[in-house]
Amino acid sequence: MQSNMPKCSDLEKEILDLENEIRHIQNELFTGRGIGIGNAENTKIMKKINSLRTELRVKNSELTECRP
Repeated sequence: MQSNMPKCSDLEKEILDLENEIRHIQNELFTGRGIGIGNAENTKIMKKINSLRTELRVKNSELTECRP
């Protein structure tokens, strides 16, 4: 059963990648690019950020059960 569990190092990398992607999207949204976008685009971007945050929470919870 343990072989089905993800490796901790793989999960940590995925978590870091997700955090970086969220940061990147937020930076785009709240810097120059975000000034000219409309509400529909803003909503789409926020949904993407929320989706990534949900995935991040799942990965963080999996981290408690990973194998070294």
